[in-house]
Amino acid sequence: MTQLQTSPYTFAELQGLVIDWAAPKQITIESQYLKIIEEVGELAKAINEKNEPEIIDGFGDVAVTLIIANQIVEKKKIAVPTQRTKKATNLYIKGILFGISIADFHEAYAELYSLAKHLGYDLNDCLWAAYNVIKDRKGKTVNGNFIKEYDYVKPDHYKNETGYDVIDL
Repeated sequence: MTQLQTSPYTFAELQGLVIDWAAPKQITIESQYLKIIEEVGELAKAINEKNEPEIIDGFGDVAVTLIIANQIVEKKKIAVPTQRTKKATNLYIKGILFGISIADFHEAYAELYSLAKHLGYDLNDCLWAAYNVIKDRKGKTVNGNFIKEYDYVKPDHYKNETGYDVIDL
């Protein structure tokens, strides 16, 4: 198993850090729903491929997106999750998607937490790893969607032999 750094923060403290990072970005719930679905898909792919670094990244990224969505909708933190016991990974994924579909991000987070435990990961440590990636990230918000600096492309979509040109923000 890939060595994962233990978080020096509690779940509540990490939530606060993520919320503080996201607040000035003025992310909308509409764009955040799409981001959650994108990240859940990436997590599912990583699990199917048994790609440990991407599984860790995926758990952390889904956790970040759920925390931000919950803050947008409820203006409060997610309660400390409890573990549920299920027999198959796909049942946890289904639970995450169900929680998202009814805008119950507490439910979705509890399912994510349980899936991480089921697969042998500590979600708090995965969240810490994800926060360490995003904390210094630069970019801008366009129509409520935060775009990472290196993902931002020129409006004319000029493409060269290496892909889209990246511009400074």
